Amino acid sequence: MTAPRTMTATTADGAPLRLRPLTAADQPALEAAFHRLSEQSRYRRFFAGTVRLTPSMLHYLLDVDDEHRVAIVAFDPWRPSEVGTDEGLGIGVARYVRDVEDPAVADVAVTVVDDYQRRGVASSLLTVLGRHAWERGIRHFRADVLAENQPVLDIVRRRGGSIAPHPEGANLVEVLVPVPAPADALPG
Repeated sequence: MTAPRTMTATTADGAPLRLRPLTAADQPALEAAFHRLSEQSRYRRFFAGTVRLTPSMLHYLLDVDDEHRVAIVAFDPWRPSEVGTDEGLGIGVARYVRDVEDPAVADVAVTVVDDYQRRGVASSLLTVLGRHAWERGIRHFRADVLAENQPVLDIVRRRGGSIAPHPEGANLVEVLVPVPAPADALPG
């Protein structure tokens, strides 16, 4: 098995990032990053007061196939890994799962540990994930978002997305964001 291709980026404040596809070997880093999430960040991601990743949740999160279920992870190479890898500290993940009924749409989720939020990590993850999705025919990302999650709703608006009431709950909204063509996704 070959190592996944690593890409580099920088945070808004100039710190380096390493981004690459998630693999099953990332389970320890994923669990460690989960434990560094605040209670609010866990609630915003899972819509519940999740205190640990269950084996079934871990299986779901690590179940990627490079086509229909894809995840990109971010590492800070300047900070040591707490799980013994040489890639640095695991700080975020973005994933999509293609809609079976509409293959041009994929459900998306992004999680960044609290001390890296609002530094451009989510945007870097979404740019890489978007390029991957575009190459596979996905044209829109969809997500359920808490109506109070203003940081995510701001990202949706900046990326030209729409926000609609969620059919299943008053505290949720459904967002739909166009996936930019790769030339549009490149910085500068």
